Amino acid sequence: MIAVTLNTLGFVSIQLSRFHEAHEFLQESLALVTAAEDPWSVGTAYGNLGIVELARGNSAEAQNLLQKSIPLFADSGMLGDAAYFMTFLGESVLLLGATEDAESYWLDAIRIARETQALPTELAILVRLARLHAGKGNVVDAYRWARLVAGHPAARQDTHSRAKKLCAELEPKLTLQQQQSIRSSQERDLLDYFIQEILAQT
Repeated sequence: MIAVTLNTLGFVSIQLSRFHEAHEFLQESLALVTAAEDPWSVGTAYGNLGIVELARGNSAEAQNLLQKSIPLFADSGMLGDAAYFMTFLGESVLLLGATEDAESYWLDAIRIARETQALPTELAILVRLARLHAGKGNVVDAYRWARLVAGHPAARQDTHSRAKKLCAELEPKLTLQQQQSIRSSQERDLLDYFIQEILAQT
């Protein structure tokens, strides 16, 4: 129970950008239990430590911690949690230059999130895929996806902010006709449609 409380304090500290505090809480949690005793607590501690290292700019260490975390959830059937931390694993390997690996992690994660009805995680992954596709020159689709996420009520604050920022970056790159087409088709541009579209390309 104490390990769960420490994990919660670690998570809250991450949301407040108090990464040193988060690190202390999460390390203390790891010292209290083993993966055999409580795979959720250990997996969560490793995963959130990975997020802390990602925020600190330590992408390689973030990757290492997240790769310890995800199997604990997957092996215990906690697939929604696995998808959540795979979001950050994709981000860490992207920062290390492994673009294809990042996209692969995100595609796997968005499938899992869809199956487990983890809507905030789906949206978090979609905006990351949008930025990735924008970098490949697929500006129209990237803008469509980011626009959907920016206006979705289930998006977490960080996800919403990422989407708004990406929309602002991409909109000047679109022609007026493209912008009008995207807005006029918005009634059919649902999350299900976009994710099916993405997965059909793989």
